[in-house]
Amino acid sequence: MLILFKRLGMSCLMGLLVFGKPFFAFAQERPKVALVLSGGGARGAAHIGVLRALNKAGVPIDMIVGASYGALVGGLYAVGYSADDVARIVTAIDWGEITDDRPDRRLLNTTHKRGQDRSLIAVHLEDFTPQLPQGIFSGQKIQQVLDLLTTPATYRAENDFDRLPIPFRTVATDILTGDTRVFKSGTVSLAIRASIAVPGLFTPVETENTLLVDGGIANNLPVDVALAEGADYVIAVDCATPLRTNKDEIGDFIDIFDQAISFRIEEKKIANRKLAHALIMPDLKDYKIGDFDAAYDLIALGEQAAEEHLDAILDGLNHLSVATSTEGVRSSLLPELFDLKVWSGLPLDVVVHNIRFEGVQPSDAAGLRKQLQTPLDEPVALHMVDQDVSRLYATGLFETISYALHREGDQTTLVFTVREVSQSELGFGLHYDQDFQLLALSEFWQRHVIGRGSDFFVRGVLGKLKFVEAGVYARPAPLVSVRLMAQLHWHSQGRLAFQGETRLGDFEESRYQATVGIQSLFGNWGSAQLGYQFERLHVRKGAPLFADVSENVPNVWFDWTLDTRNKPFLPDQGLFMRLRAKRVFAMPDYYHLFGTLSQFVRVRDNWTVGLNGTWGYVSAAAPAYDHLYVGGAEHFGVAAVAFPGVSRDALRVTRMASGGISVRKRFRDPSVEALRDLAVGAFYRAGIFNRAPSLVGVDEWIHGLGVGMYLDRRFPGPMRLEVTGSNRNTLLIYGAVGYAF
Repeated sequence: MLILFKRLGMSCLMGLLVFGKPFFAFAQERPKVALVLSGGGARGAAHIGVLRALNKAGVPIDMIVGASYGALVGGLYAVGYSADDVARIVTAIDWGEITDDRPDRRLLNTTHKRGQDRSLIAVHLEDFTPQLPQGIFSGQKIQQVLDLLTTPATYRAENDFDRLPIPFRTVATDILTGDTRVFKSGTVSLAIRASIAVPGLFTPVETENTLLVDGGIANNLPVDVALAEGADYVIAVDCATPLRTNKDEIGDFIDIFDQAISFRIEEKKIANRKLAHALIMPDLKDYKIGDFDAAYDLIALGEQAAEEHLDAILDGLNHLSVATSTEGVRSSLLPELFDLKVWSGLPLDVVVHNIRFEGVQPSDAAGLRKQLQTPLDEPVALHMVDQDVSRLYATGLFETISYALHREGDQTTLVFTVREVSQSELGFGLHYDQDFQLLALSEFWQRHVIGRGSDFFVRGVLGKLKFVEAGVYARPAPLVSVRLMAQLHWHSQGRLAFQGETRLGDFEESRYQATVGIQSLFGNWGSAQLGYQFERLHVRKGAPLFADVSENVPNVWFDWTLDTRNKPFLPDQGLFMRLRAKRVFAMPDYYHLFGTLSQFVRVRDNWTVGLNGTWGYVSAAAPAYDHLYVGGAEHFGVAAVAFPGVSRDALRVTRMASGGISVRKRFRDPSVEALRDLAVGAFYRAGIFNRAPSLVGVDEWIHGLGVGMYLDRRFPGPMRLEVTGSNRNTLLIYGAVGYAF
């Protein structure tokens, strides 16, 4: 029954979105009523309340004209959604998530996952010159949401905004001339995306001759546009922030930015207010343009303000002989617990016959088509198209990707429009913890350097842990999943030397490595690598247990990785598994084996349980410098194996096995800044360790537990504070900021 209800609801909604008739089909004889919705950032949610009040009162709306956030609300209403539907949509959107332009980690191959997990910021290069982005965010995820919501209506209207259920106009600003650009046709999603492109925050929408940004800059209350389009009666709603006249009203950088761009806007807006027949200005003085999480309160204020103006509006319409009627009141067709992914997964009554790419060479388009999973000659589900867009975006080839359905004769073509991006990238990262103090990362990536699927990289880290490495991955043939690899690597770090629980001193370990091998990629979930490595090892400044050592350590190695985690820090779903094996050719030969496994499951909305295990084995013939080091927090690949309540490098073992469990609760209260990305957790781990024979040579059971507080921030990176203890140590406190390298 639930599936049947969803399908019936989808069919009804699609009918409204695609067969709703515009004003000229029903009411050519009576005056035309237009609703004009201003910009105002998050304050624009009040427009939804205005729509709700006007709809309840039976006020006819024959045209909607919107700017910025008003274009978003007005555009969704114009394509057929009810006011309640629009409210569900804007409150269901995670604005923090859709402004994060990093691709879904689960869609990257394992090599690119590690790259994304390290960098704090990245800039593209053009001829080895850094190119600052045109906006902090590309707006890709916002574009995808808009495409999901509006593509059916755009398709049925055949790109003519007059053929939408309610004729629609939106405005954008030509960044070259400052003029107003009025959208009357095209795709509704792109028109809205252009109108909300806050300069500096989102990249502009590129056309053949210019760049388009937020429509609110040139015309934040476009009453004049409505009149020029033939409106006889204009209801204008102004939710924009008024100019501040008191220094105390400017508190943060958002206030400063808003005030700076408001000077030019204000003069035009005041003139347009005078042109409106009815002007609604909700009392929003307690709200800022960034208060997206206050949508419910803002909607209520908008509805209240509209109700206060209803008598005047009805009198004005009556004077023009415009009748009101509640027969046309829109009912909500979206479920109260709206889930965009579930809803968009239902198939439309549209069959796609062809697929075309715009913005790439025909030879490249053929390769891109092979990556799509949207079937031809079947009813299309937009969620599947959206997944294809996400996969294409994860290739790193494109800055933005949008799509549309086009009727071409008696067939329908799915058109992907892409904007390519430079494949040279420079990344930077910072990390701080008490063990290694401040570390700085810089890395250069050149993707697709020798054809599609090949990568070249150089990276380096400075601080108490130092490393430099360069490598290349190359595909021998275009569609082959196996890549040849070659890599040079050097790292140097300080190791701590213990006897029992007594620290004896420290020593410096340096390794020089030259590696050749092959890598096989298993889609976006795993990889296997096999190769030969020549390694030169130096141990200097030894503690009493270690003499200076310089050895050649040639070896063959194997690495198998499976990684489906949705995030590198505080994942709430997915699996991570890694197995590493190395045979060293020495006198005598010895083996070095290590494996780790972690599984994360979201048991409730904000609760995550993690299970983990670690296993290691080193042959008895292995020298001390190639034993397994245990202790400390989760550091870097060349550091010790993490264990709660054990100091870094405190254990040097030849065999080990451990397992543990973690439980985390994530707080998502957006109204409290400190709780926006906060999580707390507790964890326990137990393991058995065979200490290096030269020290003790007996098995030791260790139990460790801890509690932690975590902040998952894009800038300055993840933050953690943990208090741990074990049956070896009374108490250890660990803090870190930034991504691990």
